[in-house]
Amino acid sequence: MVENHYDFLNVHHHKSNVELETILKELGQDDSHYVELLGEKVYLPSPNLHALFLLRHSMSNFASSGFELRQLLDWGFFVEKQGKDVDWTWLDGILDKYGMKQLFQIYNAICVEDLGFDVRLFPAVQFDPSLKDRVLNDILSPEFSEKEKGGFVRRAIFKYRRWRANAWKHELCFSESMWSAFWSGTKSHLLKPSSI
Repeated sequence: MVENHYDFLNVHHHKSNVELETILKELGQDDSHYVELLGEKVYLPSPNLHALFLLRHSMSNFASSGFELRQLLDWGFFVEKQGKDVDWTWLDGILDKYGMKQLFQIYNAICVEDLGFDVRLFPAVQFDPSLKDRVLNDILSPEFSEKEKGGFVRRAIFKYRRWRANAWKHELCFSESMWSAFWSGTKSHLLKPSSI
């Protein structure tokens, strides 16, 4: 399945996504990664682009609308196949700057401790075991499990309640404050009310 987007990331809710979008588009200029298929070049994302996109996209889902074990397996299998080509020092700096390092380390810990990936594939990590367990439990059985329903007002209330319940996740994924993201998202929804 191919999911088409104009941008790599949703640049309307988090200011940091605007900067990360620029980094991803710069990385996208690298045309040295491709395979030949029936005599045609099929260009692939570089390992650095792929790593950063997989992490940010999955973390955004984890912090907001939902995250499935499949997305964590995507990360584990990516590291297994392309991890040796990732510039881990560069990626570590990006993750640290944009508030993603703690969840990155938890992803890696879950991949090794709970999903059986070889520890030697992943960079050394430090993590809080109880927080790792909370993340894994939330993936398997979300703490906020209400379903969206109803008209405009009920959907808006649902999204606010989900936003408040997932505050702990936001702190693992983003460098900006919850309120900064709230106001950016509110502005975006006001400009396009059908997105609520």
